[in-house]
Amino acid sequence: MKTTGSGSLTESDPEIIERARVGDPFAWEKLVVRHTKRIYNLCYRFVGRADQAEDLTQEVFIKVFRNLGNYKPESGNFLTWLISVSRNLLIDHYRQSKEEMVTISTE
Repeated sequence: MKTTGSGSLTESDPEIIERARVGDPFAWEKLVVRHTKRIYNLCYRFVGRADQAEDLTQEVFIKVFRNLGNYKPESGNFLTWLISVSRNLLIDHYRQSKEEMVTISTE
């Protein structure tokens, strides 16, 4: 079985997260690669533009990286938490762009 970095291809998200929390860059990369397509698709469905979806996907993973310590495996599946973080970021993006549109139209 071929692997990238340390660990096997069949590792669970909590196992990979534990390695990422202690600074293993291969573990973080594995999480990003494993979940990018799903998060990008969510972002794309929300904004309808590939460039914005790519930017928002990147923002999601930056936010996840910064808050990885807040994820508790005993509280639920990592993917559920990741999608929740994504949706919250998308809602914030929507509110911000809506406020910008209101500001532009009232000037």
